[in-house]
Amino acid sequence: MQLHQTVGHLANLVEAGAAHEEAQPLPMTMWMQEREQKCNARHMNDMLWGAGITNMIAKMMKDI
Repeated sequence: MQLHQTVGHLANLVEAGAAHEEAQPLPMTMWMQEREQKCNARHMNDMLWGAGITNMIAKMMKDI
């Protein structure tokens, strides 16, 4: 009887551990997607800023 309880307890622990490992990647994935979106937005902003500077320089060179 004691052996069956021990085996049953170990089986429950393994199942709980597997469920925890399956649930854990979702928050990490969501965090990574948020970071990627923020990085992409920052990159786009930098590109637009650079294009604006390039246009200002071209206008200045044209006026010279």
